[in-house]
Amino acid sequence: MNMLKPFIYAGLSPDISKKILTQVIMPKALYGASLWDYKTTISLHTYIKLLLGAHYNPPTESLHLLANIPPVNLVYTKERLQLIRGLVKTDNVSMLSDTPRSAITLKFMSDIKKLVHRTTKLTDLRPVDLTRHKITNCIQKEWTRQWNAQLANGMCPYGILPVLEPEHLFHQPLPLNNRRKDVGALCDLLTGHSRLLSFQYRINLTYTPVCTCLIEEETAYHYMYLCADYDAARAHTNPSTDNWESVISFLNLTRRLMF
Repeated sequence: MNMLKPFIYAGLSPDISKKILTQVIMPKALYGASLWDYKTTISLHTYIKLLLGAHYNPPTESLHLLANIPPVNLVYTKERLQLIRGLVKTDNVSMLSDTPRSAITLKFMSDIKKLVHRTTKLTDLRPVDLTRHKITNCIQKEWTRQWNAQLANGMCPYGILPVLEPEHLFHQPLPLNNRRKDVGALCDLLTGHSRLLSFQYRINLTYTPVCTCLIEEETAYHYMYLCADYDAARAHTNPSTDNWESVISFLNLTRRLMF
């Protein structure tokens, strides 16, 4: 996994770094994951943080969502679904039968049977119904369910990210083709782990969380939508989560989150 770091330090844009991570490094690191029956300790936190250019240490779940890279456990599920789809597509469903074969082949068929039962039970799909579109939809639905469960349990990032639905980021992904420092500032804003006083107060780096406008705490939402100090920049850029470029323009005009 350390293969990614030299590319990031060489100055590649986040979108190219993401392609290297998801299309080159992850397939090698997770080779055979469709047949793994145990939990792995592989974590992508450090690499996605470097990829996005985040300056602090936001929750891993938030980083995965912002980079639009599924958590590792869902990558396993996707691999299993694609394996089953391949068996059905190539008419190798006979592998699921109990025809006597060698001990190794029988062990493989047993693993496939467990795999079919476990995966289709998770997604409520039959193997014959699996298509790439349905597999993607199933992964996104399970991802949304896990995210909402974390929010319900209080594992909520301190930014404006909780007001965004995962479906919004699925259809409006972050513009990773921008400069890394712009993407990093946007990541800091969305997670709330930033230079804003509300977060700096939480980690004991300032004596007050109140904004310089003296109205309320300087949260990500207050900074982006309410603070009177940035009315001119807000009027010029009209930042909106429906248009990430406008948010990046707002960040560049105010320079509040730039390092």
